[in-house]
Amino acid sequence: GIFLLFPSFAYAALTSCPATATRVAAVPPLAEWVASQGGDVSVVQAADAAQLGVGLVAARAVRRGDRLLSVPEELAITAESALRSELLGAYLVEFEPYLADYSFIAVALLNEERLGEQSSLAPWLSSVCWQVEQHDLPLLWPSDDQAELEQSTAAPCVERRLAAQADYEWLRENVFEASPMVFPESVFSEASFLRALGLAFSRCVFVPAGGRQGEPARPALLPLVELCNHADSPSASLHARGPQAGLFGRGGEGGAVELTAQADLSAGDALTLCYAEATRGESWSVTFRSEKGRVVMHLGRECVEWLAYASPPPQRGVLRELLLQPVARMRVPASAAGLLDGAWELCLPVLRQVPVTVASVGEPVESWQASIGLEAEWKGSTRFRSWRVEMADSAARLFDVDVRGEYELLEKCGGAMNCLHRRVGDGAPLFLFLDPHRIGAAEHDSVVFATSAERVGYGETRRTVASLDASWRPWTSGDSPPASRSEAVHCIVRGAWAAAPKVSLSPVGYEGAKHAYPAAPPKLALDASSRASATAPAAVPVVRCAVPLSEEEAAAWPKGEWEQIAVSKSRRKFEAISWITERLDLPPQISEWTALGAADAFAAWSAGGSPCEVCAPAMPKLQWAHGSRGQVSALEDPVQAGAYEQALKRRPAAFGVKQRAAPAPGVGSALLGELEVSANPLALAMRALALVPVGGDTAAAELSWRIVRHCDTKEGLPPLTLSSNKHDPAAPQPPHFGPFKGRVGKVLALRPEQQRSLSWMLEQEEEGAAPFIEEEVAEATLPALNWRLEARARVPRVVRGGVLADEVGYGKTVITVALIDAAPREPLPPPPPLRRDGFIPLKATLVLAPSHLLRQWPTEVERFTGGALNTVVLATMADVNKHSVKDLEKADVVVCAITLLRNDLYFERLAAFAGSGALPNGKASLRHFTQAYGEALGGLQEQVASLSSGDLSAAQRRVADGRAGRASQKKAAAASVIGKSLGNTANRVEAGVKLESMAMAVAPKGKKATYAAEKKAAAAKAKTKEEAEEEE
Repeated sequence: GIFLLFPSFAYAALTSCPATATRVAAVPPLAEWVASQGGDVSVVQAADAAQLGVGLVAARAVRRGDRLLSVPEELAITAESALRSELLGAYLVEFEPYLADYSFIAVALLNEERLGEQSSLAPWLSSVCWQVEQHDLPLLWPSDDQAELEQSTAAPCVERRLAAQADYEWLRENVFEASPMVFPESVFSEASFLRALGLAFSRCVFVPAGGRQGEPARPALLPLVELCNHADSPSASLHARGPQAGLFGRGGEGGAVELTAQADLSAGDALTLCYAEATRGESWSVTFRSEKGRVVMHLGRECVEWLAYASPPPQRGVLRELLLQPVARMRVPASAAGLLDGAWELCLPVLRQVPVTVASVGEPVESWQASIGLEAEWKGSTRFRSWRVEMADSAARLFDVDVRGEYELLEKCGGAMNCLHRRVGDGAPLFLFLDPHRIGAAEHDSVVFATSAERVGYGETRRTVASLDASWRPWTSGDSPPASRSEAVHCIVRGAWAAAPKVSLSPVGYEGAKHAYPAAPPKLALDASSRASATAPAAVPVVRCAVPLSEEEAAAWPKGEWEQIAVSKSRRKFEAISWITERLDLPPQISEWTALGAADAFAAWSAGGSPCEVCAPAMPKLQWAHGSRGQVSALEDPVQAGAYEQALKRRPAAFGVKQRAAPAPGVGSALLGELEVSANPLALAMRALALVPVGGDTAAAELSWRIVRHCDTKEGLPPLTLSSNKHDPAAPQPPHFGPFKGRVGKVLALRPEQQRSLSWMLEQEEEGAAPFIEEEVAEATLPALNWRLEARARVPRVVRGGVLADEVGYGKTVITVALIDAAPREPLPPPPPLRRDGFIPLKATLVLAPSHLLRQWPTEVERFTGGALNTVVLATMADVNKHSVKDLEKADVVVCAITLLRNDLYFERLAAFAGSGALPNGKASLRHFTQAYGEALGGLQEQVASLSSGDLSAAQRRVADGRAGRASQKKAAAASVIGKSLGNTANRVEAGVKLESMAMAVAPKGKKATYAAEKKAAAAKAKTKEEAEEEE
C-alpha cells in the first residue's frame, strides 16, 4: 500500500481488488463497453499471471509494432478533459495545484462519482476492476501511521500528502465552499479527494501530449489500459493518435490512445507498461581531468557537447576570468555515428561590446521589491512582465546564439531578485536573468543571457551567451516610474568561436595493459604463532594490474619501490588513477562466501577473551563512581582506555592499495604503472567474532568472507510471511490427559487444533531441533573501486523453545500444561558457558507468571492432569523460606511470581548468599545493575559448586567476604555523598574519620535535627545487625 502513491509502482493497486476470479470475470464486460464506444480490444484479454498477478495478456501472437489496444480519447480522464469540461472548467481555471495534473484528475473522478449512473463513464468506474480498499492508500492512513510513514524509506509519500492537503484546502476555500450546489461536501470531502488522488497516482499511464512525439508525457486514466501490469522493461508502449478523416473529408476515425507491442509476443504473454515517467536533469556530464585542465562531456537534449577547460591560475585577473570559461568545444549532433564524430572549435579571447535595444512590453506592474514590503527607494517601484531585445543582423552574427526576441517573466520560478525571464517561442530555451557573483558589490552584477538557468554549485562557473551592462536592471525605482522603457544597452560578448580542424579527441589505447585475479578463492587461516606474538594477519592480493604510462603520468608515480596509498585519506591520489580503477572488475572468485580458519581465535573467544588483541582489542573495564545525589556513573579505566584507543588506531586496514612505476620489459625507457589491491579478511573477521556474545555451540562456529559491489541504497528485505500450523500433524493426548488409576476429576482432552500446537511445541524442544544461527557481519569499503569487504561470524544457538501466540481463549495455558505432561521430565545439563557443577538439576518446569495468575496455574495443572503432577507455588520470599531444595526436586511444576524475582529483598538475599557486591537499583543505572547481577550469578554458581562438593567452609568464607565488601561499598558511597556536600571537609572523610561522627558533626541544626540523626543512625545499626544474623 505504501507504493500506491508512486506511479512507478502502480501495479500494487491492482492487487487490492476482491477476488481473482471475480476480477478476471469483470474484464470482458468492460472490454465490450470499450468496443461499443469505438475502441479496438480484439487482441487483448484478462488473465492471472503467476508472477505479475491479474492483468492484460495478448490473446494471439503479434509482431513488434502491431496495435494491441485502442481506446477513444473521449473515454480518457486527463487534466485537459477536466479543464474542457463545461461544469468543471470554469471553476478550475485559476487553480494552480502543487500536484499538477493529478489534482485535476482527482476532481474529475469525484465529479464522475457524483453523476453516478448518469456519467458516461459509469460502466468503467463502477466495475469490480476499479475497487480499491481505502487502507491501501497511505493518503487515508490514520495520523499514527502517517507519523510512522514519515520515519520510513517512503518519506516522499509524506511530501505528497502535504501537497495534497494544500491542494484540497485551496479547492475547499475557493471552489467547493463557493459553489456547494455543484460541489456537495458529501462528495468533495477531504477523504474523498485524497482517495481519488491516490487512485490517480496509482492508475495513471503517461501519454505524449497531443499525440506529438517529443512532447512531455502527461498522466491519463484509460479503461482497460490501466489494467496493464508494471515492468521496468515493458512489452508495450502508448501513443496518442489524432483524428483521421475519411475519403473526401467524410467519416473517418476520432482521436484515440493506442497500445503498441514493443516486441514479438506470443499468445498469453503479459502486456506491461512502465508507469514511471522518465525525468532527467538539464544534462548529464562526465569529467576527465589532467594536470593541465579537464574535458567535460555534456549529454543534453539536442546534442552531445564536449568542452575543454584549461586550469586557471589561482590569482584573480583577466587570465583567470578567461580560463573559467571553456577554451574549446565540440558539438556532436544526434545523427552522428559516435560520440567523437564532431568538429572542434577554439574560443578566441575576444571581448566585444555590441549595442542592443531593450524595450518593455505591456503595462508596468509592482516590482518584486515593493511586493515584499521594502520601503525607501523601492516604495512604488515597478517592473514589466516582458522585454523585447532587438539588434542589427550584423551584430546578431557576433553572438554564439541569437538572443533577439521577447522574454516573458516567470514569476514563480525563483532566481535572484525574482527576475527570471524566458524567451517566448518554440526554439531552444534561452533565459534572461540577474546572475550575481558570490563576492563583490551588487552594482557589479549583470543581467545575462544563458541557455540554462540551473543553479550552479560552489566552484562552478555559469556558461553565458552574453551579459548586459551592469548598470541595466529590469526594474525601476523612484516615486514616478515611467509607463514604458526602451533603452540602448551595451551587451558584452566574451570570446569568439573559430573552427580548429587540426584539434582531435581520441581514446587512449591500452594494448599493453594486463591484470590478474586469483584463480580460486584464497584459503586463509589465522596462524597460531602470529596470534601468540601479537602480530596482525597478513593481507592477500585480490587484483594486480600493469598499465603503460606516459612520461607525464609516470611523473606522479613512485619509481621502483611500492608506495602504500592511504585508503581513507588519499582522495586526490585515487582520482588521479581513476582511469585505471574504473576498469577493474570485481573478481568473481571472491564474490561468494569463503570459509576462514581460526581455531586458536575461537578458543580464546570461547574463554571470554578477545579472539585477536591486534585486530579486535579488548575494551577497557568499567569502574562505577557515586555522584553527589546517589547516582552511579560508568567510567573507563584511564590506563586501559588509553591503550585501547591506541590499539584501535593500530588495527590492520581491511583494504590495501599500493602503486609503483616499473620499467616495461624489453621496451627501452618505457614505464609500467603497477597497481595492487589487497584485502585482509582475517582482520575483519576477528572484529566480527568479537561482537558475538560468548555461548552457544562454539565448536560449530564458523568465519567466512567475501567482496561485493558496494551500494549506498538500502537493500530491500523479503516480505514477511506468517506461517500456520493448520497442516501440522496432531500430537497424541498427553499421558495424564486421559483416564488413569487415581485420577482426580473428570477427563479433559485437547481439541484437534490444540494438539497441532502441541505437536509444534514438542518439535521445538526435541534434542535435534534446528539451532538459531546468530550472525555478526563486519564491513569495510574501498570507495575508489566501489568494493565492500564483508567478514561474517556465525555461531549456532540451541534454543529449545519458542513463542505460543494463539488468540485469546484458544487455550494457551492448557497447551503449555500438556507440553509439561508430554515432555520427558529429566534434568537437562546447563548450556555452555554455564558450569555444570554450578547448578542443582531439577526435573520441574519453571513457570513465571504475573501475581494475579498464580492461582490459575495450579488449578489448571490439577484439573487437566488429574493430580498427577506436583506443583509448588512461590509467591513471596516467605514461600521461598519454607521450601527446601528437596521440595523442589520432587516438584513437576514450579510456579513463581515475576514480582518475586524483581523484589529488593530477593536481590539482597541473592547478593548475601553469592558473596557478591550489593545489587544497585536497575531503574537508576541499568548498565551497573546488569554487570553486578552477572557477578552475583557467577558467585551463585561458585557457592552451589562448593556446597555440592561438601566444602562448607569455602561457602562461609565467601559469604563473610561478601558482607565485608558490601559494608565497605556502602561506606564509600556514603562518604562520596557527604564529601561532595561538604567541599573541603571531604579530606576529613579520607583521613579516616568515622562516618557516624562526621554526620553528627555537620548535620545538627538544633535538638530536633540531632534527635532525627540519632534515630536514623540507630535504625541503620539495627538493620546491619539483622542482615548479619540472617546471613549467618
